[in-house]
Amino acid sequence: MKLLVIFLIITLKSLNPIFAMPDIKIDRPCNLDYLTFFLPELWLTKQSVSLSELGELAPKDLVYQWKYFLEMENVNMYLRLDRITGKPSIISGEGIPWIEVPSNNVPLERVEALARDFLCKYPNLFNINPSLLKTNIFASGPISDYLYNIRFDFYYSNIPVEKSHLSFHLNHGSLVQFGQEFICDSIYELNPEPTLSIGDAWKLLWDYVGGLSPKDVILDNGGLSIIPISTEEVLEGKLVPIGKGLKYRLVYTLVFYCDDPLYTWEAKIDAHTGEILSFCNPNSIDP
Repeated sequence: MKLLVIFLIITLKSLNPIFAMPDIKIDRPCNLDYLTFFLPELWLTKQSVSLSELGELAPKDLVYQWKYFLEMENVNMYLRLDRITGKPSIISGEGIPWIEVPSNNVPLERVEALARDFLCKYPNLFNINPSLLKTNIFASGPISDYLYNIRFDFYYSNIPVEKSHLSFHLNHGSLVQFGQEFICDSIYELNPEPTLSIGDAWKLLWDYVGGLSPKDVILDNGGLSIIPISTEEVLEGKLVPIGKGLKYRLVYTLVFYCDDPLYTWEAKIDAHTGEILSFCNPNSIDP
């Protein structure tokens, strides 16, 4: 029986980051503002340009698909390409009839199906595999009897990619605007299998803040996600080659508070290298 108890304790320590806490707790301050930071590459932006401005530099598959789209839908719309992601950031103009008005009783599943069919009909507009898109039910649905939005969050290997999504906006039953943010083909260069364990990440965090305080309470054990980061050229304000301005990193997000929820701290730690990418109060404004 004693051996079984010892085995269970060892197993829990290996699986649960709470059990990976340091054995020695120190009298550390709860206000850790002096340790907060964000790596510069966490700052994200766009480099929006029209296809005509790009000329010969415009992606050929996108140019052909855009012409086909305009012919098939017979609408007057414009497209702005984000050089950083290499994909349209916004397509807007005359409406394409999708649903009836009033639209506040139209089921979300129906609009989702229309949007997915649309992506399959024009696959080279965004060149995004629809299977990597999951409907965000909290950001989708009718806003009034004539406005309707649907937002797809981007996932890679079933891991959420923060700040990355594709959205469709309907007005009076017609699709009038759609586009993506921070979805780039460079995602396929990322290894989605973490090198470090959650326990490793917690140890790195406790080392960074100066140890574990008796007042520390873990709020998030360590969710795995992917974050987009800007390349050095983008940070320097340079125009980047089409689709070459964004990279991704696999991260653990660790959250704890010390004594009072006012002192809540969040760290993002690279799940491959162990580098701490940011440490902040999550209630503060993102970079």
